[in-house]
Amino acid sequence: MRALTFKGYLLSQLQELSGVGGTSLYSFSKLAENNFRLKDALCLYLMMFTDKNLKNKLLKKYDYLNDGCEKLSGITDNNVEKYVSKKELSEYKTIYDNYLYRLNKHNN
Repeated sequence: MRALTFKGYLLSQLQELSGVGGTSLYSFSKLAENNFRLKDALCLYLMMFTDKNLKNKLLKKYDYLNDGCEKLSGITDNNVEKYVSKKELSEYKTIYDNYLYRLNKHNN
């Protein structure tokens, strides 16, 4: 069994919250405007795991993603835990905490 990564967890959340079985960031972006949980997970995915050109295209086309992505500017795989601990990022900390819970559940 492969270890659960944060990238894989976010992708599964995007699929679950959107009802879309695929992996199209365009599909997720289209559906995220009125779905805050989907938008938050998508912003994390865009900032941490998406190629710069694709991310910029999506942010230009779906400008409601800009605020969330701006808040996450500078987040990386290496600093995610510390980064989301900031009080103003509690919605992202919840996502990360849920990932850690699921990761530990799989490992136990």
